Amino acid sequence: MVMKYVLRHIPRAPVRSLLSLLLAAALTASLGQFIAIVRSNRALVAEMYDTAEVYASPANRSGVVVTNIPYGAVDLLLSADFSSGFYGESTGQCYWVTPALEDGACVMYATTDPELFGRAAGLTYAEGYDAEVFAASRDNVCFLSEAALENLGLGLGDTVNLSGAEESLRRIYANIYGDAFMEGARFTVIGSFRTGLGDYDVLMPWGTVKRIYGRFYPGAEDGDGTVQTAVQFRVRNDLLRDEHAYRDMPNELLAKSSSQSISTLTLRVFDDEVQNVIKPLEENTDLLELLLPFVGAAVVVVGAAIPGLVILQSSKEAATMRALGTARRRVMTMLVCEQMLLTLTGLALGVFVLLAAHGFEHETAAQLAGAYGYFAACALLSAAVCLAASAFVSSGSALKLLQSKE
Repeated sequence: MVMKYVLRHIPRAPVRSLLSLLLAAALTASLGQFIAIVRSNRALVAEMYDTAEVYASPANRSGVVVTNIPYGAVDLLLSADFSSGFYGESTGQCYWVTPALEDGACVMYATTDPELFGRAAGLTYAEGYDAEVFAASRDNVCFLSEAALENLGLGLGDTVNLSGAEESLRRIYANIYGDAFMEGARFTVIGSFRTGLGDYDVLMPWGTVKRIYGRFYPGAEDGDGTVQTAVQFRVRNDLLRDEHAYRDMPNELLAKSSSQSISTLTLRVFDDEVQNVIKPLEENTDLLELLLPFVGAAVVVVGAAIPGLVILQSSKEAATMRALGTARRRVMTMLVCEQMLLTLTGLALGVFVLLAAHGFEHETAAQLAGAYGYFAACALLSAAVCLAASAFVSSGSALKLLQSKE
């Protein structure tokens, strides 16, 4: 009897019924989209923090990046543990890479992570070698550019010598630093890279570069004269949310150094992507997340009020049914069931439209998990409002109800 009335009565008031259904669907889809945007932005912010590339270079106190960087400053910054990798170009351009101490100009590059140097360089390892061997830097190992391997007639796994500049300079340096400079040092070529700034450029572990300088120029690695240029540290992604960890702490270490050449340095951080893109998006997402409970509550209240208002406009229908002898409880049940059917159908339609707009992706369904509670609250509150409204319009005598205005 009740469902028969509901299913027949809904088509008799098509405009009112359609508006009730569409309003419920629109409110549901709007709230779901709001929550999906918040969750999607939150996931995007996390992904951007994980993939952002932020670099830092030593600078003077005016913030201008400088080139003459003591090795001690590099070691000190590495000890700060704010970076995931280091890359530097040596100023020691008097070095040559040759199979037999023949001319072949090179620039020495140092890094703690060859992938940092070779982001687009296409690193290739010799058989039996990998990044762990490079990072350990217990032996003299290096990468050469493919051009250097071809020009020197070498292959992966071969050895090369690293020594001083032209012969006259070698003899002068040998008189100052000893025969070690003349003898050079042998390196195993454990890999190659496609991109090179020069035909004979060589990439070495940071620890090896310090050992070489210590051999050719004893004590120089601790002095102000042993420097690197183009020094870059890649900031750890897990620290990008904490500016104190990657800005202030390294600078505090530099300022406390007993070396005057180190204590005057600061760290200039190139984090424009974080400051201008990621953080504003994160702040906007925080604001949206803060507003979410209020938006959800407003949607629930409005969504629950609509069916109640519709029932309040049905007082004459309630009076007619009462006059025909229908029990008050049955009248209330009919009114409530009609509006709840429309409301629940609208909720289901809103969720379907929202999922369809996102291609029924599993990710969207997961993002909507937080919305289901609001939908349930809307349904429960709608039921309570409908009960109260139906009780109000069906109370009193049938005669009085028929005399009342809609």
